[in-house]
Amino acid sequence: CGRNSMAAALARLAVAGALAVSAGPRRCLPLARQAVRMSTIPATAMPMIELNDGARMPAAGFGTWKAKKGVARASVLEALRCGYRHIDCAAVYKNEAEVGHALKEAIDSGLVKREDLFITSKLWNTHHRPQDVPTALAKTLKDLGLEYLDLYLIHWPVTGVEGEKLSPPTADTWAAMEDLKNANKVKSIGVSNFSGKKLRELCDSARVPPAVNQVELHPLHRQDALLETAKELGVHLTAYSPLGSSDSAGMFKHEGA
Repeated sequence: CGRNSMAAALARLAVAGALAVSAGPRRCLPLARQAVRMSTIPATAMPMIELNDGARMPAAGFGTWKAKKGVARASVLEALRCGYRHIDCAAVYKNEAEVGHALKEAIDSGLVKREDLFITSKLWNTHHRPQDVPTALAKTLKDLGLEYLDLYLIHWPVTGVEGEKLSPPTADTWAAMEDLKNANKVKSIGVSNFSGKKLRELCDSARVPPAVNQVELHPLHRQDALLETAKELGVHLTAYSPLGSSDSAGMFKHEGA
């Protein structure tokens, strides 16, 4: 479909609260700009999702995956001008310092207030040892120029350590995530790319259940089974690449968890 019709569709999805996290900034920025203009929705009217810990998360977010050096700052600033308040980041994207510059500029200029923002980041696979989790968060906070995150996710349920069993176990990593929440370094904690089985196992052992499971989810990769599991467990399923992704054609036949 054409750009205008796609923008109109994006605007309607945003109104309905169907979008959670937009795809990469280079692809989405023109659509985001048009969608906000066509929908005439101010940032204060963005649909909000109440998580299982009582936190409120904007339904539509701006993703920073694949934003190359020199692109992330300008993209995030433009997204904030368009009305986005949920910015999705990750340490492995290697652009959190640029995102931090954009956030500082937006706050210093009066465009936004920190309390109006919802900033998400993710713990990378190599930092799953409990003693490494607070170190990883500290680096992310320094790069973003923030004192706390609104949402911190375990990026993947893998660690890169070879063996028959996951090492360290997800339960150990999750306990360290719970400590971050208790220390008010993060407001909410969750996971990303977890199957229904792994999500259920975590919920069974967690003191604080995950608020979010962020996964690829779009019309060609519906994840129906995972959606039902998340609903049963009270975990919000957030979609990344909600309009599809050219990088995951091989997953389109996947039937979910």
